[in-house]
Amino acid sequence: MIDLSAEITPGKSGAGFDIGSSLSDLNELLAYAVKMDTSQVQNLRKLLAASEGFVVITDNSTGEKTVYYGDDIVRLKFNSKGILYCMYLFEGYKGLFNNCIGIGSKLIDVTKIFPIYYDDHDEMHYPDDECGASVSGIAFYGAEESIDDDPEQVINGISVHDWSLM
Repeated sequence: MIDLSAEITPGKSGAGFDIGSSLSDLNELLAYAVKMDTSQVQNLRKLLAASEGFVVITDNSTGEKTVYYGDDIVRLKFNSKGILYCMYLFEGYKGLFNNCIGIGSKLIDVTKIFPIYYDDHDEMHYPDDECGASVSGIAFYGAEESIDDDPEQVINGISVHDWSLM
């Protein structure tokens, strides 16, 4: 069951889902989902804006499946074997990381917990293990620029992931 207030656990869980779980575990939950492949999707934003439930999109070229909930509040990424390797949490998600960081929090507040660095390739802020962060499996999306360029940016999305499962 989806839980929009579930605690965010880096590399492990969020929204009531566990990284490493199987897409087949969601069969009952997705029984009434809109299911399409990438060739059928004309306007994903419009489709999701009208959705109150789940939408499942299969990538024809990779076999990966993406499960969207609502207007992209929760996005689950499954590899070609149907294993959940990443989830994205966006506006409307109320759960917190470390009991204090969530959607709408300031990115600067994350730096009070651990140092972060900006990856301009995927435009996310990651824990900086080279500077002492002991956390992995989480990233924060803000204003598509380094916190050094905009220290007041707000967190618009959070990624919980295990890239080794990709």
